[in-house]
Amino acid sequence: MGHDWHILNEDHTYSKVGNMLEYYEWDKDYGFYGLKEDRKTIDRYESKNLVVSTVFLGLDHSFEGPPILFETLVSGGDLEGEMDRYYTWEEAIKGHNNMLKLCGIEVKKKKKETNNIIDNRFDILDL
Repeated sequence: MGHDWHILNEDHTYSKVGNMLEYYEWDKDYGFYGLKEDRKTIDRYESKNLVVSTVFLGLDHSFEGPPILFETLVSGGDLEGEMDRYYTWEEAIKGHNNMLKLCGIEVKKKKKETNNIIDNRFDILDL
């Protein structure tokens, strides 16, 4: 069963930590309001009436098998409350963009280099 704590590494992989305190130590530096950088926000789209947010959860949400550590959530619009969860960073990026498409938002692919890692992010066109 899941419910183990994990941290997100710079290369978008994750590592299991021994307990919640270790996770919170990491979160102080790399959480949403981290002192160093925000590693928890994978991608976010925001307009006047819609937010589509994909984040690293930290806490494993699986019941068995590999950890489920990423989540996309829709706030506002016709798909209010729609949610998907993922096993990997790559799945989370794809899932985020699929959710944008379901919300009627067009995505245009681009490549961006960050910290010597090629990161497939997307430009958002709000139509």
